[in-house]
Amino acid sequence: MQAARHAMSLVERSGTELVFLCDEAECGRRLMIDARDARLVVIDPGDRTALHDGGTGGITLHVTAEPGVTTTRSWSSDEN
Repeated sequence: MQAARHAMSLVERSGTELVFLCDEAECGRRLMIDARDARLVVIDPGDRTALHDGGTGGITLHVTAEPGVTTTRSWSSDEN
């Protein structure tokens, strides 16, 4: 069975901190990226079985997962 894919959108920006929220109403995943020290913090995990991707304004979030392989989470910015 393939994992669900959920999109995330930027909902708050404060200085170097960006907060993303999952677009799926039932999920509720929220995470914060601090561009100052390249830190990603999960505020609310939401649906832990879903893969989450998203981006806005030069910021891109991407999750890669395959059965039996460690999940990779990354973010990048063309604003740095």
